[in-house]
Amino acid sequence: MGYHDVAGHERRKPRQKDEMQAPCQSNMLAAASHVRRLFESKKFTYAVMGELALLCLGHRCEVRNIFIAYDDKDCNRIKKKLEGDRR
Repeated sequence: MGYHDVAGHERRKPRQKDEMQAPCQSNMLAAASHVRRLFESKKFTYAVMGELALLCLGHRCEVRNIFIAYDDKDCNRIKKKLEGDRR
């Protein structure tokens, strides 16, 4: 088993095409805040992971994806709430 080369990560990362750019940071944070309010208002158990979690801990990184872990017993309720949301 080898070691992960963090310094070389950027060189190996595939480049996105121009039409596949991530939404701007403010839109990502607004979406995350909306989902957080929804989860907390319905008392869902959840955790934020990935880049957003690092940003919340003070690491300066670009948030390209929002990863949220939740209790699988809430899956159908969460799906219904998010599908019914006009956003």
